[in-house]
Amino acid sequence: MNLYLFTVPDPECIPVSLSEAVWYGKILHPVLGHPEIKPYLAEVKLTIEEPDYIYPSNRDVRSKLFYRAGLTKGFYEHCYIVVVVKYVPEVNGKVRGYVSTAFLTSQIKAKGEPIWKKKALP
Repeated sequence: MNLYLFTVPDPECIPVSLSEAVWYGKILHPVLGHPEIKPYLAEVKLTIEEPDYIYPSNRDVRSKLFYRAGLTKGFYEHCYIVVVVKYVPEVNGKVRGYVSTAFLTSQIKAKGEPIWKKKALP
């Protein structure tokens, strides 16, 4: 049974969940993961709900990369939070997203144009 740390809607109102197994077992893995993102769990959630940009994944057509700037501090102050969400069809015919990984980066590394951009502020 999967236990979820959170489930939130993305900008298209599709529910996206982060499981404990992915957060603790994959993302925070000290060697293979991205343990530097540990203090930013709330910001990972916000990145899904209110991203600056969403790009398609070059590796998996089912996945999207959510980018959000301005949420990090200290050494990582100028970094983006990146959350990779894989969308899968459920048995009820609806689609649901699952966080595959999350990490920090100093620049947008996705190729091509974003498929979603935050609306400009007035």
